[in-house]
Amino acid sequence: MNIKYPMLVEQSYKSLKESGFELTKAEVYRKMIEANIIDRYGKPTDEAIKEGWVKNYDADNPIQKFKQDYGFPFNALDDKHYRLDKQGNVLIDAPGLAIAAAAIQLNPSSSPKAVRVAECIENELRKKGYLGGDDK
Repeated sequence: MNIKYPMLVEQSYKSLKESGFELTKAEVYRKMIEANIIDRYGKPTDEAIKEGWVKNYDADNPIQKFKQDYGFPFNALDDKHYRLDKQGNVLIDAPGLAIAAAAIQLNPSSSPKAVRVAECIENELRKKGYLGGDDK
């Protein structure tokens, strides 16, 4: 059986795993409830939001959900860089893509592959006239 855990549990599990912790998703879920970070439905508690452990977000808002799902660098982009198309897909404008690409390149934790992809995005933006020729 494949259990779908709440977004905050998935994010915490991924972060803990990357930090070398060996926990199952079920353990992360239980510990987050015990610590009063989430309720049994996976929603952040008032205490967790007040203490800044998690940001309050509206899971029904596609842009906020996108930012939560994809994390860095998209979660730092101002909402003005996002819009929804007629099908409800989240789109990012050219300035937002440029900011995200620069953030990836400047982040020492970015993988070489992520940096190459960010460079390609910048090159395409430059070719299409969204960036000046010397914006590297």
